[in-house]
Amino acid sequence: MARLTLFDEEVRDAIVQQQNLAPGSSFFLISANVNIDRIRNSGVEVALQKNDVMLEDLDMLASKTWVNTRIISDPTWAPSTTLPNPLSGNYALWRWSVSGKRMTYAPEWRGTFLAT
Repeated sequence: MARLTLFDEEVRDAIVQQQNLAPGSSFFLISANVNIDRIRNSGVEVALQKNDVMLEDLDMLASKTWVNTRIISDPTWAPSTTLPNPLSGNYALWRWSVSGKRMTYAPEWRGTFLAT
């Protein structure tokens, strides 16, 4: 049996770990659990299942998932630097917002394999 699943979900009030500059420091980072307002997870999953593989009662399941995880809104995020972009000399807009960026610690590809 094979299954193809498309998904798109919006997560509100996600708690994730972020690194920020320590107060009064320009290079010491601290980690903290913070609340991100909105995240969107979109992707596709393919799952395969086969019963009685080579032996009676040996069942196998495998899946592969691709996830596009993006931040929609994170009003608590602060840039780690206010230095201009060294390539353009301008203050890059991406430094002032994380909207549209990938979530940290969220793998793009995931896979599973199970035999029982």
